[in-house]
Amino acid sequence: MNIGSKLLLLFLVDGTLRGIKLMPLVKECLSKLKECGLQVAAITSDQGSNFACLANELGISADHPYITHGGEEIIVMPNLHI
Repeated sequence: MNIGSKLLLLFLVDGTLRGIKLMPLVKECLSKLKECGLQVAAITSDQGSNFACLANELGISADHPYITHGGEEIIVMPNLHI
């Protein structure tokens, strides 16, 4: 881990938030962070089915473990214990 790397943001929800509704939130956060001059290297999640759905909607697979946002590749690591 780079000494400048930090866990910066957590989404905490009360109840269930469907994966399809997470996608605009994630993209908005990525845009805001980029506007601040921050570079996001990876996104991770807990083991909720909504995050599995989000990864599926984003086209994440073992062969394609990243999304492209703002011209940058961002690794997506679903189902990671944090």
